[in-house]
Amino acid sequence: MYLMKHNLSKFTLILLVTDSVLLDTKKKASGKLWFDDVKFTGGVYTVIEKYPFYAGVFIKPIDRYDFKFQNEELLCASSIIGRFWAITSGGCLFSISVNEIETSDIFLKSGTSFANGTELTVKNMRAHDADTVYILDDDVNLGLIRVKQGFFGHRPIKVKLASERYQIKTSSDCAILGFEAIGKGVPVNRNLLKRIDLIALNEEECTNNVQFNQGVPKDLSFCAKWSKANKNTCYLETGSPIVQNGVLIGIMNGAIMCGHNQLFRYLKVSKFQKALVYHEVRIQNRIGVVFVDN
Repeated sequence: MYLMKHNLSKFTLILLVTDSVLLDTKKKASGKLWFDDVKFTGGVYTVIEKYPFYAGVFIKPIDRYDFKFQNEELLCASSIIGRFWAITSGGCLFSISVNEIETSDIFLKSGTSFANGTELTVKNMRAHDADTVYILDDDVNLGLIRVKQGFFGHRPIKVKLASERYQIKTSSDCAILGFEAIGKGVPVNRNLLKRIDLIALNEEECTNNVQFNQGVPKDLSFCAKWSKANKNTCYLETGSPIVQNGVLIGIMNGAIMCGHNQLFRYLKVSKFQKALVYHEVRIQNRIGVVFVDN
């Protein structure tokens, strides 16, 4: 059974309608799809040790009838929130479902070993096989991935989450993270972690200026602009974390075309505290997530 098959009809309906920008298959003049060039554009290189909670969601090489995923490929992004748990976007789970990918073919890669890491390469990264994938809320905004091998490191790995009482500091710096230049045939030790600096905006600024907000409910989101004229993230970075002062405040659900410098809405993590707590009750298993106020 493929991931989330039990809820696929509702899940597909929501994302096919609201994320039509992502799924448009119109071709460029070059004949390539707009998301064929997969990379995290703009920003600056950073080291995994500064953001140990970041985990890419990858697909193992698969022998398939359609010859997809013959090489290890990045699918989306996630953030470690517990010893065996990572949080991601509904868009990430949609990618798993629509591509008919089995749970056993997914793994999370995190830099929980910091030895020999450099600014331009993420070495000694560890793979964590996916065990189960969960939809977190009825509208499929966020999801959870449980791994078989726990996340360990020389210091705390998981990121703290903004609580319901957390107030995002507007006109203040935050950052979004993602891997660059991961595609067919790219070696593991060539993964490049990048950071794009953002400035969170108040709702008035957001309403007047935001673009590409399809699929992100206003009451569950905030918007930010790119500082220093950085460019935007791309299709495969859905699920990327937005952090402010070391706290996970947002998650990107979906992405726009590479290289666009536009405002964008991000899911507000604080709105999902009750959903996370309820999930722990439902599965009778403590995730270990930590919520913080300002």
